[in-house]
Amino acid sequence: MNSYNLNTPGYNSDIKLERGVYMGNYYPPFSLRISEELIDKIKVIASKNKRSANKELEYIIEKYINEYEDTNGKIEINYINNDSTNQN
Repeated sequence: MNSYNLNTPGYNSDIKLERGVYMGNYYPPFSLRISEELIDKIKVIASKNKRSANKELEYIIEKYINEYEDTNGKIEINYINNDSTNQN
């Protein structure tokens, strides 16, 4: 089983691909098991919103978290910076 944390190298940073092309905002993979019917419905909604199914799920999760935080208060995440070049 893969485990990722907020200090995983490359997390949410630019990744250089072949020929100098950059891919922005790399997020570590996260497996999600959901029913085929549910994912098919997400794909329909995503298509109507002109998003990929992945981006639609991200939008739904962000919306849920925002609503949760509005009711229950902000969720604080402590990020640890292991980059020795950043002396802030």
